[in-house]
Amino acid sequence: MMISISKKTLKVLGLIVLSGLMSFVNAQNFDWSPAGPIYSAGRARNIIIDKTDLTGKTIYLGSASSGLFRTIDAGSNWAPLNDQGTVRNISYISQASDGTLYVATGEGFLRPDKMAK
Repeated sequence: MMISISKKTLKVLGLIVLSGLMSFVNAQNFDWSPAGPIYSAGRARNIIIDKTDLTGKTIYLGSASSGLFRTIDAGSNWAPLNDQGTVRNISYISQASDGTLYVATGEGFLRPDKMAK
């Protein structure tokens, strides 16, 4: 004998099972560590993989308020490239076919308190 279950009933049962599993999973049980700038917060706006690195381990990341970062080990370790500069709002990253990296700003210019004088 076959039992027919509607999609809606199946979704509800799935949610019940997931709810039960959530009691076993707690974010406090994981070993968390910082992965970004220590003294300056910022969300990642864009990311590219370096075309000239055949291993694919060199990655560039632009932040909205912390500058430009690079990793050469596929993201295990990151280093700032311009975190001491006055312009740290990276809005866009692109790489030309010859490997030249182009980095653009712009977000700070939309905020009156960040406008150049």
